[in-house]
Amino acid sequence: MNETELLRLFNEVMKVAKPISTDGTFPKSLQDEFQNLDIDSLDFLLLGVYMGEIYGIPEETMKEVKLNVKTVQDFFNFLNEHKTRDLPPIDDVLKEIQ
Repeated sequence: MNETELLRLFNEVMKVAKPISTDGTFPKSLQDEFQNLDIDSLDFLLLGVYMGEIYGIPEETMKEVKLNVKTVQDFFNFLNEHKTRDLPPIDDVLKEIQ
């Protein structure tokens, strides 16, 4: 996936994980840092649950993600490193989570 598709996936999953956003701060770049986004620890946990499911990553492994990421790119690097399946086209993935 290219950067645009990754950001689309991230932002759409965040809309499901955090249906009520206080200010709608979603990443515009893979280099955006989580500390600058409107994502608290519960939001991050739910994001991890959904993304772990999408990438086929066991829950135990996803528990490590918070310790290993600073940016959105770091998050996707973690997902790609631990994934157990290839992703279908992004539109198919987004249909599954909605």
